[in-house]
Amino acid sequence: MKQFFQGVYINATKGATIGFLFFCVAAFLLPEPQQNNGYELVLTISTFLFAIIAGFFIARLNSRFDSIRTIIGEGDGEYFALYRMAQLMSPRFGEKIRKILNEFYIVAYDFALSDFDQTYKASKRFYLKFWLELKKLKKSEKVESYFGEVVELICESEKRRNVTSSLASEKLTVGQWAVLIILSVIIVFCIFSLKTTELSSKVLAILLSTVLVLVLLLMRDLQNLILGDSELLEESGQEMFEDLGELRYYQQAHLKSGLSSVPKHIKKFRLGLHEPGAEEFNIKIITRK
Repeated sequence: MKQFFQGVYINATKGATIGFLFFCVAAFLLPEPQQNNGYELVLTISTFLFAIIAGFFIARLNSRFDSIRTIIGEGDGEYFALYRMAQLMSPRFGEKIRKILNEFYIVAYDFALSDFDQTYKASKRFYLKFWLELKKLKKSEKVESYFGEVVELICESEKRRNVTSSLASEKLTVGQWAVLIILSVIIVFCIFSLKTTELSSKVLAILLSTVLVLVLLLMRDLQNLILGDSELLEESGQEMFEDLGELRYYQQAHLKSGLSSVPKHIKKFRLGLHEPGAEEFNIKIITRK
């Protein structure tokens, strides 16, 4: 799935719609089967196996989805608290932390959330910068009541970063996807083999097949941490840019693939033209009417 986002991303809803149209054409154009003996048994066994396997995987993916959502949401809050505390310690230190956080979030949005292992590697340098800036603090800036809190926030954010990377890497294997797809093909084949010339039978075959495709695509969206038409908690991070006094940032590659989209009410934003993970940023400011 690492190269998946280089193409056009089709979410579960759009994919199910395409599947629905395909099954409509198939149901009315394909000839009716002459013999269907034994297909009922195959359909029963395959649907039973699919339900057990898919149910287990969905529960696992949903648990992972919820955990990452909680960690990222709390992480954004910690970074904002870090910035505010740095400002209270001294305007100079606050500005340094602001710049580091701005660059950190740019790198975070350069990669798909499901590829957090790449974000993990690329963002390591910013934590080194956090600690370096703490070492450079003057005695007058080391406000005791805030210094300890800042150190604790940086430590906690590093822990969350490690946990998120571990969770994001937990994906279904090629073999597991192959089992699900094979069972789905068998089920669809049996459904169409059992349908009759009656309109109600064709409608049921279309709907059942579409639902099967929708289940697979929803599982894929859960694995890729996609919620509807956008990534999980995309707005939370974009609002962080605004809190830092910066324009929102979007990676050009993700806009082209459909992974990200700019809300209609956003008239001015930054567009990343560089390769994800690049040491130097190539950013263009876009103004829409």
